[in-house]
Amino acid sequence: MISPSSAIGFKGFPHGTCCFQFRAMVVVIRRRIAKDNNCLFSACGYLAEGRQSGICSELRAAVAEHVRRSPDINDVMLGMPKEEYCAWIRNEMNWGGENEVCFLCDKFNVEIQVASTPKP
Repeated sequence: MISPSSAIGFKGFPHGTCCFQFRAMVVVIRRRIAKDNNCLFSACGYLAEGRQSGICSELRAAVAEHVRRSPDINDVMLGMPKEEYCAWIRNEMNWGGENEVCFLCDKFNVEIQVASTPKP
């Protein structure tokens, strides 16, 4: 799961890479994202499309559709039957995690790096 104290770095996003390397020094720019069950989707929406508002349900639906259409994704990988997972991920009370990060990488054709950071 992604916690509010995590830094997410996206390589290849058009709207402001938040983690980049300069002469062997890594610079992280921290952006505030709402501390709700949509933080992963809000962060991806912000970096991919420059918006947080209204994008979470779109990204959740995209993840569900990706899972539904992909023959390589199975019930064991998801921890539940595909149709049940698709309904589960559309529910905004559920957190995104490693699977969703991987699926969003596929959707945007980017690399997403997640690093845990200490709270300020």
